[in-house]
Amino acid sequence: MQNLNGAGGGGRREWRQPATASSECHVISVPAAGEREVSVPFPYPPYPIQEQFVSRLVTCLDAASNALLESPTGTGKTACVLCASLSWQTHYVTNTGAAIQSVTPGHSAGGPNPKSREAMMNFAASGWANQIEAARGKAAKPRIFYSSRTHSQLSQAISELKRTGYATSGVVAGSRDQLCLDPDVARETNSTTKTHICRHKVKNRTCAYYNNYESLRDGKRNLGGHDVSNIMDIEDLNKFGVDHKLCPYYYSREMSGRADIVFLPYNYLIDKQARKAHGIDLNNSVIIFDEGHNIEQLCEDCASFTLSSTDVAAGFRECQKLLESMKDKEKDKSLVPEEETAPLEFTCLDVAHLASVLNKLEQKLLDVNADSGRGTTLSGSVIYSWLDEAGVTSQTAPAVLHVTDKICSYLTEQNQANQFLVRPHGVLKMNEIFKMLYPDPEEEFNIHMARNLAKVDFKMHVSLQEERMNQSGKNADPWAVVPKKTTNVNNPKPRVLNYWCFNAGYAMKQIVAQGVRSVVITSGTLTPLESFSAELKLNFPYTLQNPHIASRSQFLVGVVKTGPSGTFLSSTYENRTDRNYLNDLGMTVYNISKVVPHGLLVFFPSYVVMQLCVDHWRSTDMWARINARKTVFLEPRNKSELPDVMMNYTQEVRSKEKSGAALFAVCRGKVSEGLDFSDINGRAVIITGIPYPPKVDPRVSLKIEYLDRTGEMAAKREPNVKPTALCGRFWYQQQAVRAVNQAIGRVLRHRHDYGAILLCEQRFAQPDVIHQLSSWVQPAVKVYQKFDTLPRDLTLFFKNAALQFPYAENEPKQQIYTSPSKSQKPGMLPSILISKARHNLPKSNEVVNHLLDNDWSSTWDVASRYLASQPPSQKPSAVSVSTSSQAGTAPRTTSSKRLFLDENTPQSSHEKPAADNVGAAKKKIKLVANKQQRLEAEQKMQREIGKVVAQHVKESLDNETYLQFKRIIGKYRSDKSSDFKPVGEFLTSNLSGPEHSRFRCQFESFVHENHRPLYTKLCSQLDK
Repeated sequence: MQNLNGAGGGGRREWRQPATASSECHVISVPAAGEREVSVPFPYPPYPIQEQFVSRLVTCLDAASNALLESPTGTGKTACVLCASLSWQTHYVTNTGAAIQSVTPGHSAGGPNPKSREAMMNFAASGWANQIEAARGKAAKPRIFYSSRTHSQLSQAISELKRTGYATSGVVAGSRDQLCLDPDVARETNSTTKTHICRHKVKNRTCAYYNNYESLRDGKRNLGGHDVSNIMDIEDLNKFGVDHKLCPYYYSREMSGRADIVFLPYNYLIDKQARKAHGIDLNNSVIIFDEGHNIEQLCEDCASFTLSSTDVAAGFRECQKLLESMKDKEKDKSLVPEEETAPLEFTCLDVAHLASVLNKLEQKLLDVNADSGRGTTLSGSVIYSWLDEAGVTSQTAPAVLHVTDKICSYLTEQNQANQFLVRPHGVLKMNEIFKMLYPDPEEEFNIHMARNLAKVDFKMHVSLQEERMNQSGKNADPWAVVPKKTTNVNNPKPRVLNYWCFNAGYAMKQIVAQGVRSVVITSGTLTPLESFSAELKLNFPYTLQNPHIASRSQFLVGVVKTGPSGTFLSSTYENRTDRNYLNDLGMTVYNISKVVPHGLLVFFPSYVVMQLCVDHWRSTDMWARINARKTVFLEPRNKSELPDVMMNYTQEVRSKEKSGAALFAVCRGKVSEGLDFSDINGRAVIITGIPYPPKVDPRVSLKIEYLDRTGEMAAKREPNVKPTALCGRFWYQQQAVRAVNQAIGRVLRHRHDYGAILLCEQRFAQPDVIHQLSSWVQPAVKVYQKFDTLPRDLTLFFKNAALQFPYAENEPKQQIYTSPSKSQKPGMLPSILISKARHNLPKSNEVVNHLLDNDWSSTWDVASRYLASQPPSQKPSAVSVSTSSQAGTAPRTTSSKRLFLDENTPQSSHEKPAADNVGAAKKKIKLVANKQQRLEAEQKMQREIGKVVAQHVKESLDNETYLQFKRIIGKYRSDKSSDFKPVGEFLTSNLSGPEHSRFRCQFESFVHENHRPLYTKLCSQLDK
């Protein structure tokens, strides 16, 4: 097995100086037990807060204790965790004589020496390295399990480890979903089905990838000089498997048995079945939950499940089908040679018994009265009562589990061989639930403990089986549901059983019971720390709350209680549809976008609220005004669309045509966690509301009741002791504010970054809410009772910050035309700036013909191809646009005309061009065409603009006033010598105010040239 050992696993850890650091090695010395010091090599000169973090973590690990370590994003938290834990591990080995786990299974090393392939794999899966060292009489080196939420975050951590310069043995653990290369397994969608197919192919030696891995493991094959000591992430492992035609899943699983550090997602540690499936041995280990601010919820989720009556019925039908198949084979048995008939590992009686269990369980579920609309809540112990009556008791559960597992394997194999027409969905589901409800009797946490805790910490909620409403609806609500239609009114409606755990300590205690040495939870948003100990039922003697690495002058934190018009900003359920609130919130976002340079993030409490605001702003001119300042992008519901949105957003942030871009997103969404908006990508974040969980959700209301009840019980038991349990109200608020803290963390990503945090919701001014904000945010909070002073403070802040921390990155060259983002609507032509000398239209007939067509959606492609083929001197540049000094005034072109073909068409920035781009900004768009084509194209454009103008006036005025407008404009346009006074008087009387500023921009093209100065002066007065 020498090929798998590589360089990692023996001797002292080597320190390699990173290429990016200076030649001097920086060392942080931390006092340890026995008057010794732990030397922690650090790749760069450490900041004081990094030294504090490393010191606290090393001290915790040396004391075999637990820690909660909060350090804001951008403080080098990942590097501190990796350097401190690996250095302590080396110190432990050096000073305790712990053995290095580098012995190969199958080789004599004082431990078991299994010879059969099955015994070898079972031995490897059970943590062979620690067993070998135990057999030698030596303590094993503590293994480090570094876990994070996603594999992409783990890849970032692995990259960080490589930059630190530590040479260590490590591996990332993955599931068959990410690592299996066999096409028969990969095409399956159910993870349990994949497991059964994989085991079947391995057992029958029909997987070439596993066979090659086995040859490598047994020393019959080498890797041709491949450096196996290099830590690989999921992508690297897949490429490694493809290149060498071996199984990356079993390879990583084998390597995790000997690695110093294992990288893996949270659920691989928290979920008992996942730990067992991956052969994870936690004895004498250090567990690090990075970005662990949601660890309590994950612990509860891993102990919860959802089961529908249709799932149970599907399992019953699968058992029926299997019985029929077994009877048919029994009849044909005389026709098949005995040696060709493989014996089954279960009998017809076993299948019939399982079918009976499922039938009784389905009937129990359908008997529950769930027609009240909100469902029925029962004690968690009821599920055990139902199963007892169905024939699954604490005594019979092991046998039922064994039979169910064998049936699942058989059905999966038969389905794979196309010999069984029914996919084993229901039986697989029940198998997973049985394993969750009935722990192994030999485990410390056994079935008797599970049944007792079910009475206290679990609830069953039974409701009608429902489906979400069509999300494409205008006012679709993600929490809104409608019952499924049933074709037969005599049949009971399907039910859904939710078995919810409300005690996060249930899963955490099972982890600690495995012999874990230390549990470390670290994140940038752990505040308040007390809740973790109360929720996880685990003591954390070592805690740390670091300030931000950035200085106080690098961020501004403001609570904005009112909008520009004085309306209180409150996104409560009752107030979020109020027009005055929506209007003032839009004005708030608009005015802030005028001051904030480059990237602006705007977070809403939910997708429903975001869509509500966007729809309202689109019905007025507010959407166009915000887009005139910054191109707005919306966080998509579909995860697959996010990369394109982010790419277009970052490109638009650097656009010289506008003052940047804005990204509207959702708290707890895809943008609020894990994405980096450093420097100009995120100069400010606006939080438009507090994202409280919906109280109509029965799981939320039951959680609040559970916490209040357990708190009262604790107070009765120990009336003289200060309560440590969470109350329901505190938890409810904490869930919302932690989501806000995550959104806030998208900006201020490094030492020289700066940005503004604007909490546009009056409830943020409450002291109990401020107390739950991140510790580095709390001292900086300034409450703005009125909006008036905020723009001034923001302007001064960004001016000073830009001088103190200039953006050093070389900005990319301006792209004149880029492909429109997917967020643009079909048929929408992006804004085109046309100079006064637009008598020159395109020389290319292709462009002109498309401009004359009705299908404006294809114009982008044609124009882009045409412009890309022209020399740089012939390509158009942005033209300068005038700036209005009045707040709330929409930009208006002066020396140029703008073409508006759609209400959502973005406008160009009204900021002055950068100094180095002034020359380019003054260039005119040169378009050449013959006179007739020019005239026809111009008339076509004018008609399109006229449609938009007429539509706005028609929606803003009553019918009589609208007809008056048509008469005045018709008379004015018919004679170039006509007086402008009637037009000006009509606009002043009927279309004044900032809400019509976009219309006035569009209307400018209908004003005679000699009246333009008068019109410009009039507009400046009407915009006020």
